Amino acid sequence: LPDHLAFWALSLGVCAGACGTMNGSLSGPLAASCIDAANRQETEASRHPLLTFQGYLRYGMPISYLLLLTSTIYITLLFLLGK
Repeated sequence: LPDHLAFWALSLGVCAGACGTMNGSLSGPLAASCIDAANRQETEASRHPLLTFQGYLRYGMPISYLLLLTSTIYITLLFLLGK
């Protein structure tokens, strides 16, 4: 496996894996903190729903799978085209 393909495989794999769970990257805990802070400032009638780990997985895993599929196609094309 050429070095540049290993680089792309590693970087795209980390990016896709980080989207899968709330603790996988900085954006997950940051989103949870922002929702929690907004809930503390608002009244009971206008509260946002809580962001749970399972709720995050419901959206994060399909996006992660889509990124992995796209990355696989991209790396395969790079390998077949020899760049």
